[in-house]
Amino acid sequence: MPLPLIIALIVLGLLIISALVTAYVCFYIVFYSPKRKRENNTEEHPLPEGKMYQLYREQMIKWMDDSKTTPHKDVEIRSFDGLTLRGKYYEHFPDAPLEILFHG
Repeated sequence: MPLPLIIALIVLGLLIISALVTAYVCFYIVFYSPKRKRENNTEEHPLPEGKMYQLYREQMIKWMDDSKTTPHKDVEIRSFDGLTLRGKYYEHFPDAPLEILFHG
């Protein structure tokens, strides 16, 4: 094999390896999510800290207490991919419009 062909193959191999490494690094940066540690909140009303929440703290506590005492039905449904989705159904009055709230 001539020397220029060997050098070309080595360069091509290095380019392919560097492209694969770059793709992996980009994939890792975009999609990696470290496991979050659960906070051991023993507070009755675990609310976020900060000035912006202080104005509404009492109202948020009232809403949390109200939601605990409001009658509801526990509901669940299985999604097409096998996950069980659970929630609470609060009926204001029969035939009222339905509002669906969800987070994270």
